[in-house]
Amino acid sequence: MVIVEAAARSGALSTANWAGDMYREVLAVPGPVTSSRSVGPHDLIRNRRAELVRDADDVREALGPIQPELPREPVPEHPTDALGPETLRVHEELPARGALGVDELARAALVSLTDCLLALQELEDRGMASYGADGRWSVRLRR
Repeated sequence: MVIVEAAARSGALSTANWAGDMYREVLAVPGPVTSSRSVGPHDLIRNRRAELVRDADDVREALGPIQPELPREPVPEHPTDALGPETLRVHEELPARGALGVDELARAALVSLTDCLLALQELEDRGMASYGADGRWSVRLRR
């Protein structure tokens, strides 16, 4: 945590002390010694409860990398590339015009009713299918 301004009795100073008690890194940017709002950071540094920092570079140096660079999963070229085989079959049976009920879709895609419902939920979550007020499903065309 970084404290920039904190009076002698302030919430920011209390939080900084609590963070230090929890073995969290506490950094302080001291302001002018004549300002009552600089008392907190100066006291933290003087009492060795915070490390002095001058700018963002000091903060980055003190904290190090926030999160290691994670490998990115390849982005599918087509939205259907990320679908499993059963979900893909259900998607392929969704009519471009009109709509079908779950029973009809399950039969056409050769999947169980449960698997069809799971596939439709995934397709809806991905924005690839729409559930109509009539209880039937249709493909959602991307714009």
